Amino acid sequence: MYLSASQITDRSKITAQRAAEASSLFLPKRWVANPTIAPRSMPGTMMSQNNAMPARRITRRLNTAAIPIPARIPSNIECTRCETYPLAIPATNPFKSENVMTLPITGASEDALEEKGGGGILLAGYAANVTISNNEIFLNQGPLGGGIRSGEPGLVAADGTLGGSFNPGLTIDHNRISQNGSVFSGGGGVALYAGSDNYAITNNMICGNFSAQYGGGIGVFGLSTNGTINDNKIVSNESFDEGGGLHIGGENLPGAELPLDGTGPVTGMSPGAGSVVIARNLIQGNKGGDDGGGIRTRRFNGLDVALHRGDPSSWYSIDILDNLIINNSSGDEGGGIALDDTVKARIIGNTIAYNDSTATSSDSFGGACTENSPLGQVCPSAEAIGGLTTSIPAVAGIAAQVHTALLRQVMTTPTSGANAAYCRSTGGHTNEAICARFSNPSLINDIIWRNRIFYWSASANNNLGALLVPANRTYWDLAVYDAANQTPGAPSCTPATCMSPTYSILTDGVGATPSGTNKIGADPLFLSTYVNVYQATSKGAALGNFVVATFTPNGIIGDYHIASGSPATGAGSTIPPGTTTDVDRQNRVSPVDIGADQITVPLAPLAIGTPNGSLR
Repeated sequence: MYLSASQITDRSKITAQRAAEASSLFLPKRWVANPTIAPRSMPGTMMSQNNAMPARRITRRLNTAAIPIPARIPSNIECTRCETYPLAIPATNPFKSENVMTLPITGASEDALEEKGGGGILLAGYAANVTISNNEIFLNQGPLGGGIRSGEPGLVAADGTLGGSFNPGLTIDHNRISQNGSVFSGGGGVALYAGSDNYAITNNMICGNFSAQYGGGIGVFGLSTNGTINDNKIVSNESFDEGGGLHIGGENLPGAELPLDGTGPVTGMSPGAGSVVIARNLIQGNKGGDDGGGIRTRRFNGLDVALHRGDPSSWYSIDILDNLIINNSSGDEGGGIALDDTVKARIIGNTIAYNDSTATSSDSFGGACTENSPLGQVCPSAEAIGGLTTSIPAVAGIAAQVHTALLRQVMTTPTSGANAAYCRSTGGHTNEAICARFSNPSLINDIIWRNRIFYWSASANNNLGALLVPANRTYWDLAVYDAANQTPGAPSCTPATCMSPTYSILTDGVGATPSGTNKIGADPLFLSTYVNVYQATSKGAALGNFVVATFTPNGIIGDYHIASGSPATGAGSTIPPGTTTDVDRQNRVSPVDIGADQITVPLAPLAIGTPNGSLR
């Protein structure tokens, strides 16, 4: 769907209404708080608590004033599938001003060979400060984005550097974005390309979307600075490649080069993805065909480091704060989170639990396997010499990759001069986490719990094949993939070789630098949990993956808030910057409760009074 400033005629609105009514028989069931009209009346109509208004009542108001952002979605209208209705219900005078409306956008299908169209909504370029709010965007398809697409990949300026589409200030708020598909690349639900600076994706239900490459639910690809992805439900999305729930990555084209002070050109380095905050989201049941079932970062930092080698404050950062990241699945590394070329990351106050790695991607087969390299690695017997029929188990919680050689080069050189690198060997900062050889996030106040690993054995199940749990390890929470810097079989981690969580609850501590502030093996006492149940086959797969794994159940299931008496209560640090509320926007109290849920509340001030109750 292309949006323009031209006025839609009454005739076209009537035509659209009739088309919507004709298709309403095939629309999915919806839930609304206190509905007073039948669901079949919703397409093409404006919602009111008291009556339904025909589509032609959506008038020129849209040309004179922006639709105000509605209130937060009340939790009692949420359901367990993709069909949570996005409209909020104000406490008084609901919808009286007719400024809050819902618009179904469905059935768009762009010719995949064109590689131009959007899917449901396309902001091609030079569209500043657009708000997309209170829409139902479902069952759309596009080559580079399924539901909503901003910009276009691969825009190269005359000087050979990557450009952008100039779509700053995009707000995507209170929408239901479900069952959309991206055919070639880009996010299945939301696809943002370079130039979508200051974007905000908030309070949406993003469910059941698919991407043929990166970002099943949301795909941010290219440099878009100062983004926020907050308060969404990102559930049951799938990417054939990486980032089932979210993918945040920089572009990389042969033309991306820039001369640097005294060091010559850097060719092929990503401009980076731009700083982003990902906070208070439910990221559940998403599936990544390769790395990153829940969240995947890729080429997140690049030229930002190269151009400011001595000034880390100018490097892009990603904050992953107070999220529930649960029951996601990856075909390779990082069922919960996978980090690649990500220099500045904070992962604070999250619950990262019950995620899985199935080791069924093409990258899981054919390579040699070495026990405890990285720490926690287990090798099925057939894989000791490498094999194409038995896969190599991969970490299921958080995976961190060693930096690419080019990024590591600009982090550490030159060692002197005006542009001397902050992480140079003589600079005194080599022991800081930001100067590690690998993506080394600050992990504070996190529950990282029971993230399971599997592997594929073609000889199991009467040679039909099956997913199996390794005999000597069920859970694997943390791993750094940096073989050149690790000693196989090393009994413990150091800050130079492993991630270093503090004030966190861990399943067994494998893959973590020891810290007395952590609680190892202490059950966090979630209210209600479940595990993914898999079906897998080696028949019918494509594009390099010859094993397909699917799982149930899907949707919003379980309750990963902590119970009274949990060892997480009051066991965290003081309140870190930017994490003053939990996943439910309840205020944090110092010391905080570990994980995404805060059940310890501030004490009410005591009134000092006389024995008869009157205040002095």
